[in-house]
Amino acid sequence: GDNYSKWLVSDSTAVDAAVVQELGYDPENPFSMLAHYVKMVAENYATMNYRVDSIGVLDGRVVFNDYTLQEPFRYELTDLMIRADDINSNAKELVVKASSTLNRDGTMDAELAMDPHSTKSLRIDYTLTGVGMPSFAPYTVHYVAHPILSGRTRYSNHTTIVNDQLDSRNELFIEDMQFGKKLDIQDAFDLPMRLVVSLLRDKDGNIDLKIPVSGDLSDPNYHLWPVIWQVVKNIFVKALSAPANMLARAFDADEDDLKAVRFLPLQDELTSKQTKPLDLLLRVLREKPELSIALVQCGDRRSEAEKYALDQAKVRYFVDSTGVALDSNKVDESLRAIDIRSPGFGAWLDAQLGPGSAPVQERCMALVGQEAADAAVARLWEGRRNVVEAYLREQEEGADVAIVVRDRNETDTLSMIGMPTFQVIYGADGQVDTRTERPTDP
Repeated sequence: GDNYSKWLVSDSTAVDAAVVQELGYDPENPFSMLAHYVKMVAENYATMNYRVDSIGVLDGRVVFNDYTLQEPFRYELTDLMIRADDINSNAKELVVKASSTLNRDGTMDAELAMDPHSTKSLRIDYTLTGVGMPSFAPYTVHYVAHPILSGRTRYSNHTTIVNDQLDSRNELFIEDMQFGKKLDIQDAFDLPMRLVVSLLRDKDGNIDLKIPVSGDLSDPNYHLWPVIWQVVKNIFVKALSAPANMLARAFDADEDDLKAVRFLPLQDELTSKQTKPLDLLLRVLREKPELSIALVQCGDRRSEAEKYALDQAKVRYFVDSTGVALDSNKVDESLRAIDIRSPGFGAWLDAQLGPGSAPVQERCMALVGQEAADAAVARLWEGRRNVVEAYLREQEEGADVAIVVRDRNETDTLSMIGMPTFQVIYGADGQVDTRTERPTDP
């Protein structure tokens, strides 16, 4: 499992069957409630014979107050209009339209259509436009300890119910969504909301989500709110557990470049394989300054020390067997040409150490010395850190770079095996978490 889904725990309290039976609907399922009242209307409607040109409510006002939160919540619907035209007992469809101003800045337009002769089918379409997100700050402060500072939302819903089969299509578009820093609120969910929002934003800085919901309303075990909560939970968990995937889509980039900066064993200089992901990370920070990034150097030090000992032994063998020093421009090529399994290399090792049957790697380590090899790898790791930091500073022309470059420490849960790699860890507000996916070695 992942660490974040444990924080996103929904209320598992099920509605008592007796309550559902008494009410005639599931109070946790708004579509069940709506179907119940539609059924009541339809049953009366079907037994009557009448015609009404129109019926409605004009210039209505609804005020909702919630005083159960840390801060009181108030929301107002004004200019409320509800209208139904051409109502008659022979109509195949009853259509109700509604519109309203939402809290003085947003708008709502809705349409409900139902078959007056059936209690199991209806259609709902509504759109909320220009909804100011800061109005809902009392709820976000109460539940996740982060106030909403800005954001404007467009939400559209198209829902059909045919023979109790629910099919709901939801589209959520949010511009300039920003959460404030975390507040000290007891019992609030510990969720990194600023990180989540940053990861969900696309390249234009907007959040654009499409959320489908479906189910069988006649199933007594189907409860809508847990289904919706699971969908929202999955969006959060995906963003937090796979940030590189979210950023790759936002920046039209290679996901692997957003996961790690990889080096070859004993490599201490940058090539395009390292500068490409580093440049991408700098671009991410320029466009998402609220993010924090750490580059944590990981890898198998023991394996790299063995490689160092092998290479040092090869250098000595080359000099002893040829009588000339290695050409500095052809070191890698010359070392690759030496076969450590050849009789000549084995005989040379016997001459240096005396006859032995240990693996070649162990004999080369004995020749070079474990302490010397470990010290060389320590210098190499320090050199890689320095060259990465220097490159980042150079690209930012000396300005402070909001990327921390460090080695893996004992408290980290990152991998200690594999090729030398700077794993990319994401966070917000200067804090990062070392729980991440292990990158695949090249």
